[in-house]
Amino acid sequence: MERAARAEAGADDEKSRRILAVVTRATEDAARGVLTAKKGRELIREVVKISTGQDVRSYTVKEWIDDWIANQAGLAKSSCRAYRTATNNFIDWLGERRDASIETITGEDMRAFRDWLLNGMGKGKKVSKSTVQGKHKCIKSVFADALSVGIVGINPSATMKAIITEPKLARKPFTKEEVNRLILHAKNDEWRRFITLATFTGLRMGDCMDIVWQNIKLEEGVIELIPKKTERINLEVKIPIHPTLAVSLYEVPEAKRTKGKVFPEIAKITKSGSSGMSTKFIDLMHEAKVSRGKSQTNGERTNYERSFHSLRHTLTTWLAKAQVPPEIRMKITGHKSKEIHAIYTHLDQEQLSTAINSIPLLTTE
Repeated sequence: MERAARAEAGADDEKSRRILAVVTRATEDAARGVLTAKKGRELIREVVKISTGQDVRSYTVKEWIDDWIANQAGLAKSSCRAYRTATNNFIDWLGERRDASIETITGEDMRAFRDWLLNGMGKGKKVSKSTVQGKHKCIKSVFADALSVGIVGINPSATMKAIITEPKLARKPFTKEEVNRLILHAKNDEWRRFITLATFTGLRMGDCMDIVWQNIKLEEGVIELIPKKTERINLEVKIPIHPTLAVSLYEVPEAKRTKGKVFPEIAKITKSGSSGMSTKFIDLMHEAKVSRGKSQTNGERTNYERSFHSLRHTLTTWLAKAQVPPEIRMKITGHKSKEIHAIYTHLDQEQLSTAINSIPLLTTE
């Protein structure tokens, strides 16, 4: 009778017998108390493969995050570092649950993780809302990608609203007089040349520090290089050498202008930290009596309107004031979008007044 019932249920065909064997193993393991969540997922995967012929891999949270991070390898190094930090934070917060199925993560978990970030990750430190938002956005992307390939059925953070953050403090450019003071107060010729190059190329600090003489075609009057930020898309900038910069570069003896770092001593300094270039430039601003502008504190960090990066804003603003078209300015600065470029363009009141006054007068005739 039992055999007849099994046959009627289709359990006697090869595929059904194999599935039944898997179910029997699961039952036996459960009875012995050795059926773990991981083993259960493996058994379900085996049943699906027998039934459909397709292998459906299940992931633990850590396994999927490791795969996801590996797939981001082509992005900028700074982005990869930020993603790695955010995912490490999530894994640390999960603790032992990092080895649980990724499908066990819920919306409540995501809210609890965000609260943990906001409360200083258990260390009592202040963390800015924008920092928390960036990390949470990263984890949201982790689950969005898992959803897109069928690893999870829902994105547990999909319904969460963005944190309301304070408006970011806008960067401000330097005036011509302030740039002159910075150059005059620089401690030596290498520093003066460094600030001059940053001012008339708009290159970021790291690119200025690492630039080599092979990038500088003095006779052709152009600087050619691929900024670190656009290495991934191989975007090269070709910046004409301004006469002021040319004079400064020609001051270097010709024998030293063939190869190697343009700023050999500065290249040895780190960018950040208490003795890094950012701090040294701030010290120079104080010595030159150049204001850092308004400040804004986010978490434990205080940002100012003006820093070394303001030199990039300065060049863009000077070009705009000289009525250089946006598309040409973007070629020089290497900006990829008009929206980003607009952030670097600061129009003064005189330019705005000129624009308004260019409108023809109305007449009563």
